[in-house]
Amino acid sequence: MAHPSPASSEPLRASDLRAALDFVSDLADTIDDAEAFARCGVEQLPRLAASELTTLSLCDLGSHRRHVVGFPRAAIGTEARASFDRHFDAHPLVRYHAVDGGPCVRRISDSFASAEFRETALYDEYYRQLGIDHAVALPVHVCFKSKY
Repeated sequence: MAHPSPASSEPLRASDLRAALDFVSDLADTIDDAEAFARCGVEQLPRLAASELTTLSLCDLGSHRRHVVGFPRAAIGTEARASFDRHFDAHPLVRYHAVDGGPCVRRISDSFASAEFRETALYDEYYRQLGIDHAVALPVHVCFKSKY
């Protein structure tokens, strides 16, 4: 299993702090509408952390159902979502957060060597089809029932 690299010790620049505050301000403007809040988050987060695809997956770990908000919007179609859902229980990030109770940010590469993960059906049917080479999950535990 690969281990996370240490965090950068470079201080944030004033422009980085401004971008973070702008992001929080944009989110605050949508706080009363869950869908708008999620959409704002995935559309604006790439200003802070570059990505080709940013998603928020609201997973109900008990029912194995999820609602996905993504940017760009059309990047994950119905077929890709169905592929992911077929492998929900085998997904290393779902397993880490749901089964192992992992409370930390985790990359797939923290659970599998890249070559090993590329041999899985999940990679072949979902990640390969979308052209995703790396994924990371940040758990946010919600104690109330969601409409999703």
